[in-house]
Amino acid sequence: PHQTLEKSKHVTGLVTGDDDRFLLDSPTAGSEPILTGKHIEPYRITGEKYINYEEVRGQLAIDVRESYFRTPEKLVYHTVSRHLEFAVDTDSRLTTCTANFFLVQAVSVSVICIMAMFNSKIYHRLNKLLFGDKVNRGCNIKKLPIPILDEEQQMQMEDAGTGGMEEDPEMGLLYRDISDFKDTEIPKAISIIQGITRQINGELSAKRARGGHSGKLDFRRTIRKGLETGG
Repeated sequence: PHQTLEKSKHVTGLVTGDDDRFLLDSPTAGSEPILTGKHIEPYRITGEKYINYEEVRGQLAIDVRESYFRTPEKLVYHTVSRHLEFAVDTDSRLTTCTANFFLVQAVSVSVICIMAMFNSKIYHRLNKLLFGDKVNRGCNIKKLPIPILDEEQQMQMEDAGTGGMEEDPEMGLLYRDISDFKDTEIPKAISIIQGITRQINGELSAKRARGGHSGKLDFRRTIRKGLETGG
């Protein structure tokens, strides 16, 4: 048995008509935060832009002051992405149309559980298998099957989701396609890889010095150590 998001409210983000003009890098008098798809990564929101609602009010089809955007818990996702990328917004921020969201209703599992499931490789493959789109469409996402979990299973899934939200965001660079990197992330990725390489070489050298030629390195620990030392 399974459930879906069919009965949840799906909301399309704002279409300003000219994001370059209306989305600001820094807050100004009367502005408020707004999320774009570029700010949504698996488990986390990496930043925000700003928008002055009064300046763009005439461009919008809805009054955001009385809308679903103000809900304190939204399951947001990057629409223009080759992968499913979900995070939870708890700050009632506005979003653009590249960061649509669900107000989760009528399901027996938490928003954190759903986020963890939808960010998994299994759901990425399932989404491609069922729908094959190059963009993530709400009408398809709401049809993805969500298992009915018992209390222990839900706690485990929530732990996984919370762990993903708390993980060092720089760690995520090592799992992303290089074509998705922002220009500012490339130097950091290079630095991390160089640091990990040095760490691995150091551990191999130490192992050889001890006369040990067998056994396995803990690569995840090595990666984390490289991140902690700044590459």
